[in-house]
Amino acid sequence: MPSRLFAPGADDHRMEIHESLDSTNILAKQRAIDGVEDGYVIVADTQTNGRGRRGRSWHSPAGVNLYLSMVLDTKKVSAGLVSLMGAVAVMDTIKQLCPNPDLVQIKWPNDVLMGRKKVAGVLGEYLSEKQDWCVLGIGVNVNSKAEDLPDSPRWPATSIALFLGKQLNRNILLSRLVCRLRDLKHTLETDHEKILEQVRQNSATIGRTVLLSVQNTEPQKYKAIGIDENGLLLLQGQEKIITVTAGDVDIIQDNR
Repeated sequence: MPSRLFAPGADDHRMEIHESLDSTNILAKQRAIDGVEDGYVIVADTQTNGRGRRGRSWHSPAGVNLYLSMVLDTKKVSAGLVSLMGAVAVMDTIKQLCPNPDLVQIKWPNDVLMGRKKVAGVLGEYLSEKQDWCVLGIGVNVNSKAEDLPDSPRWPATSIALFLGKQLNRNILLSRLVCRLRDLKHTLETDHEKILEQVRQNSATIGRTVLLSVQNTEPQKYKAIGIDENGLLLLQGQEKIITVTAGDVDIIQDNR
């Protein structure tokens, strides 16, 4: 039987856990408008309308994974760094469990990979109703079996349990992840370059040939060469370096 999620420890007053929600991001946005404090967390055991980047859905079966959203006051931080902060928090949490932590990487801008397969996604959404506040949504494939994962050759997926060969306690993982998120939020406000260095050092994207797809245009091939001080991806084209602010970046799998 899968373990039941519960609020871990002393931070219960800053966390809600629900059996089912349409989307943790939707409820977190409402809580932000209602005036909850920075770092407030919404967790669901399952989502009926989990949201991914660029309007995609996030597969959210019950009892096996983590789906959460954190409300963040972002007056003191750069908008482009919030999702990267979330990815670093997830990466750091998973690395603690992995005998070969180098296999846990970040694919710009918002995916965490284990062995080059997607194990987690991060979605930052700003509130039009409340300036300088953001909701950071995170989905982590924890105990999913192979048959439970979406079948997508473009975005091959895995779970931590599949990668490590054992089931995990989701409550321990939830507690560690929330603590790491709150720690890194402070780092983001005081020394965001530390987060950028983590992203650069653990990037699955830098140094790779990628396809950039921007709305209504044909995908173009580039070499990913870095991440700038605002968390934006730098690509080398035939004639110049371009800075990616929006679009899909797919790594060409056989180029390393």
